[in-house]
Order: sequence, then C-alpha cells, then structure tokens
Amino acid sequence: MRWISTSMGRDDRDKYERIIHLLREIEYARSQLAPQDTGHISTAIGWMEKRVSALSEELKKSDV
Repeated sequence: MRWISTSMGRDDRDKYERIIHLLREIEYARSQLAPQDTGHISTAIGWMEKRVSALSEELKKSDV
C-alpha cells in the first residue's frame, strides 16, 4: 500500500482511511474470537476482509 500523499484525490484518501479502520476492526474482532458461539464474529471478519480487498482493487484501478 502506498503512502497517502497530498496530491491524492479526496475519494482515494477516504478509501485509504476506510481500509485502515477496517483493518483495526478486523484485528479487534479476531481478539474476540472464542472456540464456540462466535460464528457471527467470524462472518463479520470475512465480510470486512472482502471489503478491504474491494477497496484495495478500486485504489489500484485509480492508480492507472
């Protein structure tokens, strides 16, 4: 991931910030996992990881 530059458009900066927040939430959610009764947390982690991937792809396309 590249550093956020001042010449980057607002939309791209917003995507980077969203990715950072999602990664922090994923980290926290993983810390809450237990051997049982946390399937909903696993589902949320999977969804957030897919969202991070989608945002990363959008940023790659805007780099071109």
